[in-house]
Amino acid sequence: LAELAKISSPPTERLTAEEFEYLRAFGSAMSSMRGGKLSATDAGAAVLAFTKKFPESYHSFEIVEILGSMYTDIGRYDLARQEFEKLANSSVPDIQFRGQFLLGETLLRLGDGPGAETSFQNIISSSQNSAEALRLKTLAQPLLAKSLVLSKNVKEARERVEQIILNENPENQILFANCYNVLGLCDLAEGNLKAAALNFLHTDLLFNSSPDSHAEALYYLTTIWPQLQKNDLAFDARESLQSLYRNSIWAQKLNK
Repeated sequence: LAELAKISSPPTERLTAEEFEYLRAFGSAMSSMRGGKLSATDAGAAVLAFTKKFPESYHSFEIVEILGSMYTDIGRYDLARQEFEKLANSSVPDIQFRGQFLLGETLLRLGDGPGAETSFQNIISSSQNSAEALRLKTLAQPLLAKSLVLSKNVKEARERVEQIILNENPENQILFANCYNVLGLCDLAEGNLKAAALNFLHTDLLFNSSPDSHAEALYYLTTIWPQLQKNDLAFDARESLQSLYRNSIWAQKLNK
């Protein structure tokens, strides 16, 4: 954004102008979602302005994903779902595959366990085998288990996640953060607060490189620690959540 601001006369040739406007929309969105100076309203206006000006852009799929991510960031999962459904219904296999994954994540946030389960089952059973497809298939495994928790199939969810932890490489921080968060949710569903705290602590202390999963773990720790008479730890978790991820939906949820 700083470099674009130095250009006093924006380009007029169509493709160059399109790229210029895309970069400005992209930069605005990232600034908003990563704690920058731009508000979600201003960033959203920049993205929507691009879609209106260039409705047939070769960046269309990217813009749809960005818009869906921005809606996710402000907790408008209903609108995010509409955007990711566009990707999931694409005729381009790679785009369709990624859209299915993003749609599954959104359905989880909406509390739709069966819908999310269908999306992640589609991902896992897909014949796609690119490096990115294989990465998403791996990440879909604990998210499928998370959808099972929502559907009250806690025993199966736990078994699936424990198998992943046994077989996969713990250097995959995002994967293991999701796994331990799911185990924490299983423990909460069974009323075992101490076990839940321990599992969310795994994410907090060992697998904290994934912002969304780390924020989720901190959120649950702020709710669990007071029930275990650990108010000092609850304060620490709250402070970490608000300082590290103040714009996240988890921090917003905490303040409601």
